Amino acid sequence: MDRSGNWLSRAPEWQYGGGLQYDHELAGGWAFLADVQYSAQTRVYYEAANRPFVGNDGWSNIDARVQLTSPGGLSVYVFGRNLTDDRYLTNVGPTPVANPGFVTTFPRASTYRVAGVSV
Repeated sequence: MDRSGNWLSRAPEWQYGGGLQYDHELAGGWAFLADVQYSAQTRVYYEAANRPFVGNDGWSNIDARVQLTSPGGLSVYVFGRNLTDDRYLTNVGPTPVANPGFVTTFPRASTYRVAGVSV
């Protein structure tokens, strides 16, 4: 089977990201931190044949955190992961022996939006 011209499996054309962080000392020895991270990638295929249903269309993700730290070193922060709530598969592969014609998917557990507080 000729696969020339197909994309390499699990290799997006583009993958990029960046972040911003603001750190500030407050009165009385308190500290404030705000952090936001952005990452994204373009379409990937999970097999050499490049079938569209055995891959993902790409994704973008924003994570953020706001933190307050006491003079004694105790930190409390509010965070959000995958704030875009962009859901995507991280691995897909054909299972021709066990289930001919079917595709097994392995979604990454952290692809859903998550928010919380941590001490």
